[in-house]
Amino acid sequence: MARKRRLFSSVLLLLITILYCADSPSDLYRKAKSFDEDSDYRRAILYYKRVFEDFPRSDYAPDALFRAATISHIFFRDIRDSIRMFKTIVVNYPEYPKAMEAQKQIAGIFMEEVLDFQNAIGEYQKLLQMNPPQDEVPGYLLNIGRCYESVGNYEQAMVEYKNIISKFPDSKESMNAKFAVNFINYIQKRTSNAIRGFEEFISEYPESELAPDALFYLAGSYEDNDNLHKALEILKGLKGKYRNPGTLRLKIDRLENRLKVRKR
Repeated sequence: MARKRRLFSSVLLLLITILYCADSPSDLYRKAKSFDEDSDYRRAILYYKRVFEDFPRSDYAPDALFRAATISHIFFRDIRDSIRMFKTIVVNYPEYPKAMEAQKQIAGIFMEEVLDFQNAIGEYQKLLQMNPPQDEVPGYLLNIGRCYESVGNYEQAMVEYKNIISKFPDSKESMNAKFAVNFINYIQKRTSNAIRGFEEFISEYPESELAPDALFYLAGSYEDNDNLHKALEILKGLKGKYRNPGTLRLKIDRLENRLKVRKR
């Protein structure tokens, strides 16, 4: 009896193996896509991975791996697995049309989700080496600058921002870079540079969504320069315009109290 059971188990295993291996890459991909369209993402990702694992040289492999990485990232929040698959695409399929998008996903995950800014810098630099469209380059440079800023490397952040301003002066990223340069001057207490920079920014971009912030930090720069009347004048002009009215009110009250103390 035991021998018959072992034989039955062996035959069953053989049949399962034959059935498992019988699918072609197109069959597996079609099944994966069907599960994907039905929002059965667990089965979809299983079959997408099988396409890559069983037929890595097929035309379906990079597409299947990209979709598996996307599902893993969006629906299962498996950051490590999705990064691993996106990296496999970049390394194994450099000519694949979505290889650059895979690299972009890696860099964005490190910057925005993992908050690993050092790794994000390296991944964005790899992305730039892939020769992306020129209109995308300023955005990647801006993100590199923000990552340097986030780890406290303000001088290198300034280098990146000034590179955008110099090479892409008409881009929206140039406006953001100018604001960032001025903000670094502000927090580094380079007061004269901050005042001059924020005044130029407001003159150049008066209707920008960043204009109220520029005025707020300009007021802070004047306060740091001990010009309290000018700082208070700017802050009062921001009423109804600044995104954080509570903070604005506190700042105005504090300056008014400082001026009252000076008059005594």
